[in-house]
This record gives sequence, structure tokens and C-alpha cells, in this order.
Amino acid sequence: MNPIIDEVCRWDAPGGTGSLFLSASTVRDLRAKAIQAFLSLPRRGVETGGLLFGSQKDGQLFVQGFEPVPCEHRYGPSFALSKDDQARLTERLGRPGLPPVIGFYRSYTGRNPEIDDGELTLLRENFPHGPFVFLLLQPVNAEACTAGFRLCQDGELLAEPPYVAVPFDPDHWNADAPAAAEVAEVPEAAEVPDPPVPPRRPVLPPPYRALPIEAAAPPPAALPQPRSPIRWWVPVLLCLMGGIGGAALYELWAISRQPRWVELYLDAKPAADAQALVVTWDAAASKTIGATHALLGVNDGPVHRDIPLTGAQLQLGRYLYTPANPELELRLVLYGNGPALSGGTLRLTPAARLAAAPPPVNTVPPAPAQPEPSPASKATGARTPTHEVQPSIPAGIRARLNGNLEIPVTVKINARGQVTSAFAPPAADGIKAYLSHEAVRAAHQWRFAPGGSPSEKTISFTFTP
Repeated sequence: MNPIIDEVCRWDAPGGTGSLFLSASTVRDLRAKAIQAFLSLPRRGVETGGLLFGSQKDGQLFVQGFEPVPCEHRYGPSFALSKDDQARLTERLGRPGLPPVIGFYRSYTGRNPEIDDGELTLLRENFPHGPFVFLLLQPVNAEACTAGFRLCQDGELLAEPPYVAVPFDPDHWNADAPAAAEVAEVPEAAEVPDPPVPPRRPVLPPPYRALPIEAAAPPPAALPQPRSPIRWWVPVLLCLMGGIGGAALYELWAISRQPRWVELYLDAKPAADAQALVVTWDAAASKTIGATHALLGVNDGPVHRDIPLTGAQLQLGRYLYTPANPELELRLVLYGNGPALSGGTLRLTPAARLAAAPPPVNTVPPAPAQPEPSPASKATGARTPTHEVQPSIPAGIRARLNGNLEIPVTVKINARGQVTSAFAPPAADGIKAYLSHEAVRAAHQWRFAPGGSPSEKTISFTFTP
């Protein structure tokens, strides 16, 4: 439809749980904040976040402004609030005159946008009542940014079907914007007419006076010497050339920041023993784009597994996997020192003889220079996990470990097998606090077999140097 006069952008939840309205100027300002933080540091940049102000009525949320929340980034580029940051946020929310807060926004760099335990804790402690919205931004390069939304009610996320993130751009949204009658209830500021401007009197030229002939023609000896003309166009030309050169350099810099996607030619064939599959890809392509590691996601029937691959395994161009179910889906994503560089997906229907094979076995040992975190060494409780996620720790943090460090995380599981909360014991130092935060983040993404009543389970994560 055609864009409306006040340029209101609308987004509808995929499950029909509500609608979100933002002005085009608010979309542009939030988009600029996320991209500016993304470009502030080399590689992945930093993440940012803040409060959304507005109102709500009958399941419709109207965002009328925003305010960034300061973060000292004590734990790195991620938007993880420290105790001092949380204290300042609590003080800000308690000041009089603060507009109604209806949501929270934050950006994600180097990983997929997903609400973690920190955002859920912030929601339950500060906004436990009424509707609430999470705006999830992910800048892609210097010009592009995508967005997703999650709606909440009384401190809990609403159950919504999955949806695809959309470009965070008013032009994209206005292409599908509703008619003016559909958003007639969006609050608008009253327009104040400009004061009348009094008419200005015309300025007349001075009267013309003729000079006498004697005064108008001085003798030749009194004539001044001609001065060289001022070349005013020289500085203008220099400024124009400088502007063109700066624009060309910016375009080259923006192109260098964009991901270089290549074809991986992902494939899978039966192995010699006819019980396993040999997953292959183009090793030369991964070397061309400078990939340092990868993640092989496997949907083996109802079970999902994320298998990290090191740089040495990428160079081999193959991986041996033994499926346990007839239906199999593989997804390989390559990473460098920032966002994803390339990816490929393959869906297979193996023979019936592959239906009861043992768990996956990696025949290629990982490179010793980049050890991966050990999987959960202990898991107490009767619920069986169907989706496990291991923390991803930077090499700089792992190098500061003196030995193996085990962090237990207690999770609460609802009847559908979803983790509703995750808690770790208090940490004594900064490194352990960071690892506890990452362990809680990973545990919150676990899924268990549905059925039964809500229960608790302890997951132990072991981190190795």
C-alpha cells in the first residue's frame, strides 16, 4: 500500500498476538545507533541497547521514542550489563517524569539475535506487569540492518511461531504499510502553527546620480594599475576533488566490510561401512574467504546437534557422521573474525539401515591450538535433552585458565521441555563470572523431551585451557 502521511511503520506478530507501530524517524535513528556501534571497533564492533517509550492499547504497542542505556562493556563487546550498569538503570527508571517504558532494544554482532537470560532477568525485575516488546537489531554492514521482535506479557515471553527477520528500513516497511485508517489511533503531537510573519517592505536601490564629465574621466596618469583577477574557483575545485576522493574511499571501505559469500557445494554420500555418511564441502572455498572455524548443524529427526569444526577440520573438506533417524538435514556455516562468511544447507532421506546407528563420531581429531569447550559432563534429572548448546569461549579467555573449570547450572524445565530459567553459583573473580554468564546463556537454549510436570535439572559445563 502507499505510505501514510506521518510515515508510520507497522509490524504484526506472526501468531496474531499483537502489533507494533514505529515512526519512520524512530526506525532511522535506531538503525543509525546500531550501525554506528557495529562500526566503532574493527571486526565485530560493539553491541548497544536501550529503553523504548510509548503507549499500548488493545494489544497494539506504539513506540514514540527511545533512550540508550549506558554499558561499560566490562565483559567485552557484548551488551552485558555489569552491577554498576544495572544500578544506574534502576536509578534512571525511578526518576520522576520518565515516559512510560513499553520495550527494550539491543543489537547483536557476530551471533544470531536471541533473547538471553540477562534480558529475561531485566524484564522480570523491572517490568513484571503489562505488555512489553523486545526489539532485536542485527547490523550487517555499513548500510544494512535487520530486525526481529518478541512480545511479552507480565514478565514472560509469548509463544509465537517462528518468523524471518526483516530489513530495518522505513522504505521496506512502507511498501507493506497499512492504510491510514488502520493506524488512526497512533498518538500524534499537536501541531503548533507558526506565528504570522509581518510583510517586509521592499528595499529600493539608491537613487541614480549623474557625475559631471570632468569628474567621471580622470587624467590618464591618475588611473590605478590593473590588479590580477582573484582565482576564486581554485579552492572550490580543491573542495570538490576532496569530496569525490572521500566518497570513493568510503565506497571501497564499505565494499571491503561486506561478507564474501561463496558456494560450498555441501554434499553427503554413504561411507564404506554403509552405516555412516561422509559429509563433504569445498575446502578451497573456505580458504579463499579466510574462514577460521565453522559450525555444522544437524537435524537428526527430532534431535538437533551443533558440531563445532576447527580450521584444520575445514581444510580436510569432510566429516564422518552416523545418523540415527531416516530424516536428516545438514547446515554448514563458516565464520571468520566477525559475522558469518558463507553457508550451505542439505536435506537427505537416508536408507532404512541408517535408522538405528550409534551417536555421531568425529574421525578427525580437533586441532590442539584451538581446543573447544567440553560438553556437559554431568546432567542430573529424569528429563532427556533433545537440543544441546555448548558455550563458545574466545581464545583469549581460554588462555587465562590455569586448569579445567566446572560450572554447574541449575535450569527449570516446563512441561513442553523448554528452559524457563537458568542459574549459576556466584563467581569469585572476573574470569569465572564471564564463564558463568556464557554457561547460563547456553543452558537457556537447551530443550528437553516434553511431558510430565515442571522440574529442575543441573547441567555441568567443563571449560578447558
